[in-house]
Amino acid sequence: MCRQQYNDNEIRRFVNFITDNFKQREIVEIRAIGVSEVLEDNNIIKYDEPVNYAGYFKNIDELIKELHKISVATSIYFQLNRTNISNFDRSPNKMSKSIKCASEEFVDNREIILIDLDPERDFKGPSTKEKHKQSYDVARNIAKYLHDEGFKEPIICSSGNGTHLYYKVNINKDKENTTLIKNFLKTINRWNDHRDIKVDCGVFDVARICKLPGTVNCKTDYKDIDENGKLNKRQLEHRMAKVLYYPEQFENTDIETIKTITVGSQDEETEEYNVGEDNIESQELRTHEMIAWLEEEGHGYIKVVNKEK
Repeated sequence: MCRQQYNDNEIRRFVNFITDNFKQREIVEIRAIGVSEVLEDNNIIKYDEPVNYAGYFKNIDELIKELHKISVATSIYFQLNRTNISNFDRSPNKMSKSIKCASEEFVDNREIILIDLDPERDFKGPSTKEKHKQSYDVARNIAKYLHDEGFKEPIICSSGNGTHLYYKVNINKDKENTTLIKNFLKTINRWNDHRDIKVDCGVFDVARICKLPGTVNCKTDYKDIDENGKLNKRQLEHRMAKVLYYPEQFENTDIETIKTITVGSQDEETEEYNVGEDNIESQELRTHEMIAWLEEEGHGYIKVVNKEK
């Protein structure tokens, strides 16, 4: 855990972008995990054992105000898919301790597919700067290939440790489609031959929560903190989750396109789809293709990506 920091503009822009592009979303679900200190009515409350907070918001100003009450927490999350309006009364426009959060039963529809590129490491602390960048490079290559196969442009986010691709969809949350998304992620993972960056194949559930841009990813093993509460030297810094790219038009990728990609993955010969670093020749080719694609009029990745200082 670490002391949270909030970029209000980043939070506001992301939440507004999501609600503007998903008109049926009436509320936004926020969760604070591993909370050990909060500020309530100018009083500091500390917990010996970490607790969880959550809230359901219709008002972005209330959301940001309530987040600032969470002083120390492992991470702040948002619900990836649309939460049913009936959940609002559980904690309306406020963060509350230990409330029951929305399970799959209370999520209306699958609106976003998450591809999570996660650096491999032998501890739960922050990834190195090198691996963090590598996750972004692999994510861009995956986005390039999917774009060529008919996928629409994704939101690209830094989770603080790795990189997320968010694809807009409109898919029922039934068992068949859950299996489809599960197999789709396995397909992407088979394409990726990078030694240190892996596709998380376990993020197919419709009730998935993700790091909220504008908040700090504070996942850390207790063993990685010294007696003074500082990170051990082998680790770098906790990073803020942030959006690296917003598409000008956040459009649905249709389910048939997803099925085509997934069905095609059943072939044994998958080397031509590798997007990692081990296949050096094809990787260098794809890097040049990606740079050209990023610079094309209308994509604008180069112009809007916030490079890490």
